[in-house]
Amino acid sequence: MRTIVKIGPSSALTNGGERLAGIDGLRAIAMTMVIAQHCGLLPFGWIGVWLFFVISGYVITRGFIAEESSVHLGRALPSAGRRYGAFVRRRLLRIVHAYALYVGACVLLFAIPYGMAGSTDLIGLITFTYNWQMVFQPAASTVHWPAIAHLWTLSVEQQFYVFFPLLFLGVPERWRWKLACALVLLAPLTRWLWLLVVGAAMPDADAGRLAFSVYAATICQIDAFLLGALIARFQPQLLRNPRLPMRWLWMAVASVAVFGVIYMSLNYARGDRGADVFKNIFSGTLYGQGRELFGYSVINLFAAGVLLVTIAGVRGTAWLSKPWMTWIGRISYGGYLFHALVLWGLSDSIGEQLKYAPTAWRVAGFATVFMTTVGLASLSFSFFEQPIARRFKTWASRRASVPRMLKSAKIEL
Repeated sequence: MRTIVKIGPSSALTNGGERLAGIDGLRAIAMTMVIAQHCGLLPFGWIGVWLFFVISGYVITRGFIAEESSVHLGRALPSAGRRYGAFVRRRLLRIVHAYALYVGACVLLFAIPYGMAGSTDLIGLITFTYNWQMVFQPAASTVHWPAIAHLWTLSVEQQFYVFFPLLFLGVPERWRWKLACALVLLAPLTRWLWLLVVGAAMPDADAGRLAFSVYAATICQIDAFLLGALIARFQPQLLRNPRLPMRWLWMAVASVAVFGVIYMSLNYARGDRGADVFKNIFSGTLYGQGRELFGYSVINLFAAGVLLVTIAGVRGTAWLSKPWMTWIGRISYGGYLFHALVLWGLSDSIGEQLKYAPTAWRVAGFATVFMTTVGLASLSFSFFEQPIARRFKTWASRRASVPRMLKSAKIEL
């Protein structure tokens, strides 16, 4: 049974003014996976970021669709330019102040002990182009300060928020979803072409660095967002058959299994034995023998299946709507930001990176990092992010009321 929570207009909408609590539960899982990986417990925890990507594509598309459906209720639809500007402002409002707080804290903490070499990273961080900076900088100088490497994903998200509305608002309805489908289906080809271009631009780059360029390049991961967008667009059709969501998920699981078997066989054929047979299948940056071309498509298909069964309220997903899961999901953005700083502090205190510590230490460290992160993110959300959002909405509401008052005054005159 799906749980719907009524919320304000700036929150992640699933339709009109409703929020599907299960999606917040998925965000909680995604955040937990990333933290577990960084603590050395879950080698494939990075997949949580791709789950975030799929959810983001779904949520913002539902917002655009809700705007267009308001026309049927007699409301005038603003121009494409005004809709685009309003959307970008809402995204900036949700992202920038917590992001600025985190980056500012990192500058204060690391500038003295680590020097100002990290200031070169600030250009990419401030302009939300940090992923490109990491792709094209020499590997040895990619990250000068601890606890900022994970911020490349925020650059990818923000770039999607800038360019996706241009597709939605600028391309006619009859073409936009065909184009989105084409981009999803052709994603492996896009990644292959990208490797050719980057390989030519960086002839000295090894296979690992080229694969990382696929991992962090927005153009190579756009299909994750677009899959979520397509689910939002065709949600009524997808949910019309109650068995379809589970069929999608089982198909995705089968594709994951096939991908895994193929690359385990290839690992075995080249001489790997024991645990090495499972190496570089879903752990770390995918590369070699086409992994970086097709691996992300398989992961995105699975993430989309998980999202779809959650939306459908399939049996077994109700726990995602538990209040504690919903809360962790709501503060997961701050949790994703802050966990790296918390992990750095813990690792610094024990004298080594937690992911290299004994297993018992990693388990205890994960529990410590997770609870501390949730606490910090909750404080940030309740006393920093939300108050700023409320003040902005109040200011925007007052600003919007002035033209209406002037128009009313002219009519009375």
